Order: sequence, then C-alpha cells, then structure tokens
Amino acid sequence: MLSRLRSPLIGFLTLLVFSCASQAPPLPPRVQVPESVSDLRSQQVGRKVALQWTLPEFATDGEPLTRPLEIEIFRHLIPAGTEPPETLPFAAPWVTVLSADVRSRVKEGVMRFEDTFAAEELAERAGGTYLYAVRSVARRFGGKRRESKPSNVIRQRVFPVSGPVRDLAVETQESLLRIGWNWESPSEAVNRYLLGFRVYRSEGEKARTFRLLGEVSEPHFEFLDFTYDRTYHFKVRAVFGDGRARSESEDSEIVTVTPHDAFAPPAPVGLDGLYSGEAMELIWQANAAADLAGYHVYRVLEDGSLERLTPDPLPTPLFRDPSAEEGKSYSYAVTAVDLEGNESRPSDTVTLEAR
Repeated sequence: MLSRLRSPLIGFLTLLVFSCASQAPPLPPRVQVPESVSDLRSQQVGRKVALQWTLPEFATDGEPLTRPLEIEIFRHLIPAGTEPPETLPFAAPWVTVLSADVRSRVKEGVMRFEDTFAAEELAERAGGTYLYAVRSVARRFGGKRRESKPSNVIRQRVFPVSGPVRDLAVETQESLLRIGWNWESPSEAVNRYLLGFRVYRSEGEKARTFRLLGEVSEPHFEFLDFTYDRTYHFKVRAVFGDGRARSESEDSEIVTVTPHDAFAPPAPVGLDGLYSGEAMELIWQANAAADLAGYHVYRVLEDGSLERLTPDPLPTPLFRDPSAEEGKSYSYAVTAVDLEGNESRPSDTVTLEAR
C-alpha cells in the first residue's frame, strides 16, 4: 500500500522540479530610445518657415516604439554677415511639442511644424540664417526620459516677403494660355529682395498636387504645352532672395480653366478657277491648320449674300461647279473648317466667266 502511494508522489515531485528548472530568468524592462530624425527639411513660405520630417517609428534596438513621443525643436539665429559658430549652440529646446499634440501634426508618417514670424522681424533679420534641429523623447512610466540623438541640422535663410499676388487670371488664346496677375511691393525692403514669380500647375477635375510650371521675372506667363478640353489649375507665388537662397510668398488664389477650341483656321488664299466647258473648276492654296477638317465653297449672290454649295467640308482644295451656265459670270468664296466646326472668314472673292 505504501509503495502505491509513493509512486504518484514521486512523479508529482519530479514534474514540479523540472517545471521550475525550465522557467527563464525574468527579463529587464525594454529601454526604448527613439531613432534619430535624418530628413529634417524646411522652406519659407510667406511669413512662415515650414519644417517637416519623418516621425520615428522604431527604437535604436530595431523594435517598434510603444511609448508616445514628445518632439523638441531647437532654433538658433545667425545674423546676416555673421560667421556661423564652430559648434552648434543648442542647449535647451526652443519649443516642445507634447505627445498629445504630436499625432495631430502627423500625416502619412510626416510631422509638420510652422515657425511664424512678424513682418517687422523678417525685415529686421533679412538674409539671416536660422539653424533648426529636432529631437525625439520617449518617456517611461514615472516620467524618465529616453532621448534620441539630435537630427540633421538645417539652415534656413529668411527674407521679408509680400502677401499673395492678386487678380490671377487665365486667358485662352489659340496657341497658348496667358496667365497674368498683379503684384505690388508693400515696402522697399521687400522690393529689394524680389527675384520674380513661380507658376504652379495641377491637372484634373480637382486641384491636388501642384508642380512647378515655370519661373518668370514679369507678372505674366505663357503656357504653350496645353491640350484643349483638359482642366488646369494654376497658382502663383512671388519669389524673394539674394541669389544664394530663396523664399516664396503664400499662394495666390487658385484659378481653374478648361480651354475649348473656339478659334477658326485662317481664311484660304489664292482662290482661282476656269470654265472647262462643262463646269466651273475652282482651286486654291491648301490650308496649313493642324486641325483642318476641310473647306466650304460659296457662291456670292448679287446682293452680296453667300450661298453654300458644299453640304460637307471638302477634303482637298478643289471644287467643280457643274451648275455654272455658259455665257454667265459667277463669283465665289471659300472658307476653311476645323475639326471643332470653327469656320474661317471667307477668302477673297473671285469672279469668273463661263466661256
């Protein structure tokens, strides 16, 4: 009886020993040090310097971050004509974006922050350079900080700028879209740094991504590479700088245009003819319009009105009028028609005798 009880007891104790032996020692808490930002970049648009960078998603151990991040932004001014410091003078952050506000500034993994200046500040510091850097901070429970290394340092020169250009308008001409606008300098300081204007374009039913179309020194631009019945959206910015760096004004209002071909081809020239004994034979110079559909021939009546003789456009610059009667005189004119149905003015009139 005792041996029977001893066997299950021994088995239980053995299992307990092996179970205890298989447990690994407890791991220390994971230290989450955020990876540093490496793609900080900036652009001055209007009275704002727009900063953006990719928000870190991983810690330096290669594992995803699970702690919310704070972002510290550093800023330092180097006045115009001053040599930059040998070492970066970043001691305390200029601005700290708390974790509750970080996500509201992130879109598709990119965080944005705007440094806004007063107009007087830009005029006073024109040509000066601001140094920017950012640092990510993850906090453990209890508030202990884990800081990333500082990001790349960017240099942003700032200039006084105007407000948006005004009265942007687009005129459709036969071979181009003429884009024009008004710009007035609010001050001599702003006018001194004006370099020109940049024109931006987006295509499609809705304005989405704008791309630089061109840059000009005068307040107008001619867009040649357009297609009829396609929708275009345009905006313009004034450009300021000193040849080494540039800043831009805020966007003008967006103007949308869908150009339609309402332009007739040039009138035919060289109309002439002769009577062959059976019909009046007309000939004229071929029209060089790229979208030419053909020609219409008209008989000019005594009262000066035109009687069309061609139900459909002629594909070639030739016409035979078999209704002409021998011994009579007839006057003719010709027009050109494009693929949109736009018809030119009549050619010069020619008068011929059927004899």
